[in-house]
Amino acid sequence: MKVLFTFFLIVIVFSVSAQDAVIVKYFDSTFFPCTKENAFYSTKLIKEDSAYKCTILYADSNKLYSITSYKDTFLVTGVGTMVTHYKSGKIKDSIIFNDDGTEKLIIDYYESGKLKDSSFRVALTMEYESYYYYESGKLKGHSYWDNTLKKNVDESFDEKGELLKNYIHSKEASFPDGRNGWVEFLTKNLRTNVPIKHKAPLGRYTVYISLSINKDGRVNDVIAENNPGYGTMEEAIRAIKKSPKWEAAIEDNKPIAYHARQKITFVVQED
Repeated sequence: MKVLFTFFLIVIVFSVSAQDAVIVKYFDSTFFPCTKENAFYSTKLIKEDSAYKCTILYADSNKLYSITSYKDTFLVTGVGTMVTHYKSGKIKDSIIFNDDGTEKLIIDYYESGKLKDSSFRVALTMEYESYYYYESGKLKGHSYWDNTLKKNVDESFDEKGELLKNYIHSKEASFPDGRNGWVEFLTKNLRTNVPIKHKAPLGRYTVYISLSINKDGRVNDVIAENNPGYGTMEEAIRAIKKSPKWEAAIEDNKPIAYHARQKITFVVQED
């Protein structure tokens, strides 16, 4: 008898969706997939040993944005260090990846070269700490995960150093009851027998989904980046489209559109 297990992982990255010698895809200014005509960035990946060398260019000028490496063509698992650039060629930010491919250290700069912000995250945990700065060099904000309170703490300051009450510098979009709530929602809404009904042979079938959360928290632009077949792509899209409203992402105390990525792997194996 075949039984089915479903695994989940939430990731906030851009992606490609083919396995050719040279893989090309286009993205808008927020790194959401788009057509070549509407592209802000163009991306090329080339297989090198066990990783893919990723070159990202500004689409309108072909000037370098970044060169880095990933272990996969979906840009989920980063390798080493990533450095990005403004169109002027000056460094925009630098990222050091954890061994599991998640972002460990991020340092952002203003185009003037002044420090903009720095963030550190412990792999596979909620623990992080971020500092934000005005271009003058004065502290703009401090965000971190409080293990005692079990929540994010966000402090923001004006240029005089006065604490701004009820001000959120930056916050990711969040599902009601957090990531555990999101996994519970998907578990309840995914029809896990779909690949079996489509007579899928034993194996793993992973679907990568791009989605956006609007300023009002609604989920839309649910797009599959690949199709493993046997009804898995359609089922992943259907389940995610049923999502209730999220809490919108915030930047500088204002709600913003937020792009996310969902990986769903169906595993069919013998009982």
